[in-house]
Amino acid sequence: MAIREYFDRPKKMVALVTIGLVAVFTVAMVVRSRSDGPKYMTAPIMRGEITTVVQATGTINPLTTVPVGSSVSGTVMYVFADSNTRVGAGQVLAQLDPALYEAQLIQARGNLANAEANVKNLQASLTAMQAALQIN
Repeated sequence: MAIREYFDRPKKMVALVTIGLVAVFTVAMVVRSRSDGPKYMTAPIMRGEITTVVQATGTINPLTTVPVGSSVSGTVMYVFADSNTRVGAGQVLAQLDPALYEAQLIQARGNLANAEANVKNLQASLTAMQAALQIN
């Protein structure tokens, strides 16, 4: 048993020294974390405007996004709203080039005039045939 006591003694000493070091470290950390009381910064009162400047980098995302569409297509002639411009309901955002639609309108009016002339032609032909039938 003397040999066993000889080997147990250093284990007990190491355990006691470890517990002592942990206790000392804990006490040191507690003492170090304590502040010397509240610290205040004082300055004389000055009157003036309050200004705030914010500088930041990053991506700005809108709160809401709304899909915008058109029932017609064409070349955009004017743009009345730029990116990040506040817009309201019913506000005109862009104007299309009307040249294509004006050409289609002129063509449609020409087709209408042609159809009206064909109707008058057919009416004249009908009148001439009715007259020919009455003579015979």
